[in-house]
Amino acid sequence: MNTKLFFLITLILLIPSPIFAQVVISEIMYDLEGSDSGREWIEIYNDGNAQIDLSTHKLFEAQTNHGLKLIQGTGLLEAGEIAIVADNSAKFLVDWSSYTGHLFDSSFSLKNTGENLILRNADLVDIDLVNYLPDWGAVGDGNSLQKINNQWSASNPSPGVFNTSQQSEIPQTQTTTQTQSPNPQNTNISWPIESQIFAKAGQDRVVVVGADTEFKGEALGLQKEPLDNARYLWNFGDGTVQEGKNIFHNYYYPNEYIITLDVSSGKFSASDRINIKAIPADIIISSHGLGVDSFVELHNKTPHELDLSFWVLKVGLEKFIIPKNTIVSANKKLIFSPQATNFNIKKNETPFLHYPNGSLVTFYEKEIITIPIPQVVKVPKTKKVVTEKTPPVSINISSNKETQTQIKNEANVIEAYSGLNQNQTEDSSIFKWLLSLLGIMLISTGGVLFIRHRQSPQTPLLVGGEKVDIDEIEIEELK
Repeated sequence: MNTKLFFLITLILLIPSPIFAQVVISEIMYDLEGSDSGREWIEIYNDGNAQIDLSTHKLFEAQTNHGLKLIQGTGLLEAGEIAIVADNSAKFLVDWSSYTGHLFDSSFSLKNTGENLILRNADLVDIDLVNYLPDWGAVGDGNSLQKINNQWSASNPSPGVFNTSQQSEIPQTQTTTQTQSPNPQNTNISWPIESQIFAKAGQDRVVVVGADTEFKGEALGLQKEPLDNARYLWNFGDGTVQEGKNIFHNYYYPNEYIITLDVSSGKFSASDRINIKAIPADIIISSHGLGVDSFVELHNKTPHELDLSFWVLKVGLEKFIIPKNTIVSANKKLIFSPQATNFNIKKNETPFLHYPNGSLVTFYEKEIITIPIPQVVKVPKTKKVVTEKTPPVSINISSNKETQTQIKNEANVIEAYSGLNQNQTEDSSIFKWLLSLLGIMLISTGGVLFIRHRQSPQTPLLVGGEKVDIDEIEIEELK
């Protein structure tokens, strides 16, 4: 090999390659005056020349990868911009009510005795780290640790403001520490930290109440290689805990939940967390075809895109499992063709939509068209009094004047009752009762007269031992 070429290659290999961190931790408020519960915060500065999505990053603290939840501003951090990551964003805005910049909420508790803070990207690659110590200052005196001119110092807190000047001297004890160990202010030097494994619970997402959602865990070893035989323990934030790498879980109530994943392997352990928003299912089968055109149309009426992976469409005995990673956009429709589903919907069949666990989501129901009906004003009806006619009675009445007079008088009474005012609805029942009673009396009287009449003219009398018809006897003789 050419001696010059060998020397050139060796020189290139020996020259250290500079590592440029695009985002760095620029300020740490770890020990406030009085109670600091929930009031701690960290400032992140984009010192690169390109935009970065900070919402995908993780803050590693206390052996846990803490997710960043956007509260204010945007997740995109432009070159030269600053963002705040607060332990409790509500308390931070109380302390710093004038802050209007990018704000993220996380869950951490900074140790007053010092600890390692690591900023990692979405692939869990370390972007920046700080191993702060209380000897650097800002111990309960109202100051914060600020990175100024690549040096850490205790100064008046200035969240969201670029650190341009050093306002206080770094304690001598810190300088001593720096001379005895690698410079902690130089982010180009990798600090030796304790070996550890990594856990990934996935990304924040929106899920549907009642639907099984798959959660996939990931564990990385000491060299960030996939870790086999690790133990995965999920806490879904609703009182349920499950163990396993890939887990299906459904929420019963709409809410915002925090999922925590703990991964352990031997003596090593790691944690990660994500935010879940569970919303009510508002998706319907809005239309479908018949026969060879048996399409099925789904309408997502929520303001969020929904993952329909493994949901099931059913028509009769046929079913179609919706493929994995099928997404329907917010307030949009999704149409499945008969070529995809192999459906042949008949006229009297109805498509149904089910969750992966078999529970019914919705079914197709034609829209009911309401036709306005003119209002009908009800007029109270006047009850009509129906006069019952007395059925004719066939009575053989004799020519006896007394009998005829009696029957005539009773007939007059019936006629008088029949002439009652038919509009008097309240007395109609009494009238019917009296009319019936008089009818019975009339029938009874007629029957008696009929019997008497039958006996009087037809029964012979014995006078002097001879049968004589009573009609032939004059009244004077009987007297």
